[in-house]
Amino acid sequence: MTLSYRWTDEVKKNKLLGENKERFYESIPTDDWPQIYRDAVMMTGYFHVQYLWIDALCIVQDDPCDWEEQAALMNIIYERGILNLAAPGLHVSRDPLSMFDCLLTRESGEPWVCANVEDELDVLARFPLYQRGWTFQERLLSNRTLHFGRQLVWECDAGLATEVCPELITTKHDATRTIKRTFAGSQYKFPPPRMLVGAFSALWKMVVVSFSKMQLTYSSDKVPALQGITNRLGYRLSLDPADYYVAGLWVVECSQLSWLRESHQNWLTSEDNEVACKPCKKPPSWSWTVCAEAVKIPGGAFQPIDLVVLGAVPVRSRDAGLRHMVTVHECISTVLFKDNAAAREPEPFTGLTLRGKFIHWFQIHTILQLGQRTPEFTIKGYVPTDASKSGSFNIKIILDRPIPEHSSHKGLKLLPIHCNRSQGSSPDEMCGILLAFLGFDEGMALYRRLGQFQVVDLEGSPSCFLRYFHLPRERGTAETHEMPVGLQQELDELPPFKVI
Repeated sequence: MTLSYRWTDEVKKNKLLGENKERFYESIPTDDWPQIYRDAVMMTGYFHVQYLWIDALCIVQDDPCDWEEQAALMNIIYERGILNLAAPGLHVSRDPLSMFDCLLTRESGEPWVCANVEDELDVLARFPLYQRGWTFQERLLSNRTLHFGRQLVWECDAGLATEVCPELITTKHDATRTIKRTFAGSQYKFPPPRMLVGAFSALWKMVVVSFSKMQLTYSSDKVPALQGITNRLGYRLSLDPADYYVAGLWVVECSQLSWLRESHQNWLTSEDNEVACKPCKKPPSWSWTVCAEAVKIPGGAFQPIDLVVLGAVPVRSRDAGLRHMVTVHECISTVLFKDNAAAREPEPFTGLTLRGKFIHWFQIHTILQLGQRTPEFTIKGYVPTDASKSGSFNIKIILDRPIPEHSSHKGLKLLPIHCNRSQGSSPDEMCGILLAFLGFDEGMALYRRLGQFQVVDLEGSPSCFLRYFHLPRERGTAETHEMPVGLQQELDELPPFKVI
């Protein structure tokens, strides 16, 4: 069995360390155990199960190697457990009248039944436990979970049941339930053809958006706290994360790069200003894990059409029916970049190699002023083939952080990443990222991300815009999620660049 819980000061006093490891192998002292440990052991014995996993007692907390090794095994630990116990505490004080139907009699003698009708998903959503990043993946990975709160809630791949409504409910789904059911489904058990990448991308975006709302004590835990989910998803799709996943990004599809901040509560904070002044060391600026707040990724319900390609060398699939799936080794490199003159040695950064076509904008000086004090604004853009006002279109900029004051307008670039389209329709919107030029690395231009942008209402966009990206205006019945052949051929001839 396994345990999902929140760490408290009591827990921190009772954890496995290098100094007590040998002692714990012989006997674990229980005198100062927190109540949650005692409750979990009691429940494990009640179910006649021999072993119980408690992370604080099963991972050497001051050994980085053991911590990283065990964090990568979370999918095996939780998905193979018989039952997961989830609660801040397994003994909960509660008023039975607030839980169960109560028979009342009116003055007229007519009986009344007061029933507590509460949505099962709302019950789980209010659990403080599920506002935490680590317990998010523990819930998704566990095949069966017994939630202890104001009422008991049973959750498995098939559905939900509560004390008030003990009959298994299989029809209610929120984002977490949808992800969980997809993980359990048979449709992801085989190596995917290219046509499944869109569905896979939509699922991963749902994971990222849901997880980004969770709380973590250490922001550096974002990638490790998702490693179990990453491993399970890779197994279902026969995609080795070591080959296709890095820093929260699956490189099989590019629209994940178009994430944006859900809010700007920390706008103009010292953290934002510090990061704005130099390249972000870890994680890379192109990864959603760099954002301190919740993120959104546009187009989750649409089929994305990539407008950029990853990697420096054009590689075409031998099978004409499949598009080549780039690996991490083809598009990720270590970039040694000296981010300020005072630095003695260049710092290592994670570089993502891309090839794409930039679009341009009017009133660049105004943009520099707006970007230093306003997180969102709209500008007029155009494609290089038509700089006339009649060929312009609206671009909405959503910044990750303020544009640095020393930025040059010549160094800012708008890189379209993907188009979203409904099935069988012309493109609905285009999303991309705002880049700032930093210098060169191994002959390639070097950029860092400053924000995200969107071009909406492509149906009404000038024809020069659609021609620039080889996008059809009319509705079609072909595989609309594929990159246009003309664009693919053009990108193959463009020089690659890196984003760190």
